[in-house]
Amino acid sequence: MSNTPKKKNTRRPRSEKSKGPQGRYDEELKAPPKQKDAEAIPAEELSRDARRREKNQPLLKRIAKAMSKEEGTFKELIINSEPLERRMAFLDDGVLQKFEVEKTDQEQMVGAVFKGRIQNHEPGIKAVFVDIGQPKNAFLHYWDIVPQGLGEDVEAVDDDPDEDDPAEDKPEDDEPEERKGRGKGKKGKGRGRRNNRRRKPPTPTHEEIVEKHPIGSEIIIQITKAQIGTKGPRTTTNLAIPGRFMVLMPYSDQSGISRKIEEREERKRLKQILSKLKIPEGMSVILRTAGEGKKPRFFERDLAMLVQKWEEVAAKIDATRHHGMVYQEPDMIGRTVRDFLTEDIDRVIIDNEADFDRIQKEVGKVSRQTKGKITHFSDDIPVFERFNIERQIEQTFARKVPLPSGGEIVIEETEALTAIDVNTGGHRVDESSGKNFIVQVNLEAAREVARQMRLRNIGGLIIVDFIDMKRRGDRNAVYHCMRREMDNDRARSHVLPISLLGILQMTRQRHHESNYSTMFDNCPYCRGRGIVKSTRSVSVEIQRRLTAIVRRVRNRLHSHEELTLRIMLHPENLERLRNEDEKQLVAIEQDHGVKLSFRADPNFHLENFKIVNADTEEDLH
Repeated sequence: MSNTPKKKNTRRPRSEKSKGPQGRYDEELKAPPKQKDAEAIPAEELSRDARRREKNQPLLKRIAKAMSKEEGTFKELIINSEPLERRMAFLDDGVLQKFEVEKTDQEQMVGAVFKGRIQNHEPGIKAVFVDIGQPKNAFLHYWDIVPQGLGEDVEAVDDDPDEDDPAEDKPEDDEPEERKGRGKGKKGKGRGRRNNRRRKPPTPTHEEIVEKHPIGSEIIIQITKAQIGTKGPRTTTNLAIPGRFMVLMPYSDQSGISRKIEEREERKRLKQILSKLKIPEGMSVILRTAGEGKKPRFFERDLAMLVQKWEEVAAKIDATRHHGMVYQEPDMIGRTVRDFLTEDIDRVIIDNEADFDRIQKEVGKVSRQTKGKITHFSDDIPVFERFNIERQIEQTFARKVPLPSGGEIVIEETEALTAIDVNTGGHRVDESSGKNFIVQVNLEAAREVARQMRLRNIGGLIIVDFIDMKRRGDRNAVYHCMRREMDNDRARSHVLPISLLGILQMTRQRHHESNYSTMFDNCPYCRGRGIVKSTRSVSVEIQRRLTAIVRRVRNRLHSHEELTLRIMLHPENLERLRNEDEKQLVAIEQDHGVKLSFRADPNFHLENFKIVNADTEEDLH
C-alpha cells in the first residue's frame, strides 16, 4: 500500500482539534443535537398551578362553578399564533390532554367538499379515482359511493319522538356487537341499533356503479382522510357539514342522536326537539353531544346557519364548471369556537390580538355569555412557556415517555403500525412488590398511551406490549382501563382484549398524518433507517470487492502484470483499514499482485467507496 503515509490513528481528541471558542462551536454544530430524555413533570405540580390560576378567576365565575352540581376540573384552551404555525393546547387541571398544530400556509383538506370528474374505475380494488384539481387524484371506494346508514355511535330517530329505545339501558361494554341494541317490545317499536339496521335499498352491483358513474361524469365528494405520504385523499359521497350542536347531511334522510348522550330523559327531550325542527326535504341532521341540555332555540339557529351554508355550497357547485373545491372546513380558530368551546371550558387564552378579536366575533354569534371566557395574553414570556406546555410537548416527540411509578413506555412509529412497549424502567422488581408494581405500571401505561395517542395524533394499527401479567383479572383490569381512556377520545377506536402474551391490539381513526410525521423528515443520510453500516462491514465489502475486481480484470486482459488500484472512501473507513485490517490488505496485495493506494474524502458517505484503476482512471466500482 502506498501514496498515503501510514498512521496509527487518524482521529484526534476534540480538544486538540478545537482551537479557541470558534473551533469548539464548529465541532458542536457539526455533531447531531444531543438526545434529551423527556422530563417527567409531576401531575400534582401542574394541578397545583392550575388551581392557583382558577382562584384568580373573576368572583362571579367561581361562584357559578361552586353552585353547579358537579365540581369538575379546571379546563383551559391555550392558543399560540405564529406566522407559520398556529398551536392549540387543551389543559385539564394543567395536564396537556390535546395538542393540535395547524400550518397556516397549508389548506385544511379534511372535511372539504369538491366537485370532481371520475378519472378511471379500478374494479380490482373496487374503487374510483376522481380528478379534483389537486396533485393527487382522490380515492373513492365503491362502498363510499352508495348511501350509508348511521354509524354505531349514532341512534337513528323516527318521526315519533315518544317511543323509547328499549336497548338504551343495556350495558354495552361486555355485550357482543350482534346483541347490542336488541330489546323486547312490539314489532316496529324501539329504535337504536336495530333501527340502524332497518331494511335498506339493495346495494348496487359493481356493474351498476360503473354504469351510473361512467368515466368523465361529475361527482360531489368530501375528503374524509387527507393525503398521507404517496396516497391520495380518501373521500365519500355521503356529505356531512358540521355545526356547533348538529351535523347536517344534505344527501341523507335519516336523522339521529349521538349515543354519547346517555341520560334517558335527555335523549327523549332531544328526540322531541328533533321532531319539531323544520329540516328541508331530502336532508337530515345528527344532534351532537354539545347539544346536551340546550334549549330548542339553539338547535333552530344552528340548523338555519347550516342550511344557509349548504345553499352557498350548492350555488358554488352549480357555478363550478369542471372541478374544484366548493366547501372548506374552518381553520383552528373557527373549529375552536365550533367544537371545543363548550360549557365545561373555563377559559380560552390567545396570544394574538387579531385572532382574539376574531374569536370574540365568532363566539358572539352563538353564545354571548361565553365571550367572557376569552382572554388576550399579552405578557412578555411566551404563552406556552407560561403554562408549562412546552415542557409537556417535549414528551410528544420523545421516543421514551416516563411514568409516575418509574416505568416508561417506548413509542416507535412505522409505516405499517405503531408499536408501544411498556417497561419497568430502572425499577428493580422483587417478589414482595413485583405483582402489584407490574399491574400499577401497566395501568399507568394504559392511561399514558391513550393520552399520547391523542397528543401525537397516532392512527391506524397500534400494538401495545404490556408487561406480562399471569392473572386474567389483572389483564382485564388493564384492558378496561384502556377502554375507558379511549372513550374520552373524539377519534373512533376499536380495542381488543389483552392476549396471554401481554399484547393489546387496537385501531384508531386517522384523518391526518401524525404530529411526529409532520414535524420530522426522514434522515437524508440514512434514508430513515436510523442506522448505517459499521466500519467493519464496509471494510469486508471493500476487501471482497477488491478480490472480485482483480480476478475480473485479469480474465479480461489475459495478463498477470501488476495492477495499481486506488480506493476512495470516508476517513473513518480508512482508519479501520489502516489499523485493524492492515494484514488483510497486505495479503491481497501479495496474493493477487496488486498495488493499493487510498484517498480519504470526508464528503463521501460512510457506506460509499469508489475503486478506480490508477493508471487508466477507469471506474471499476
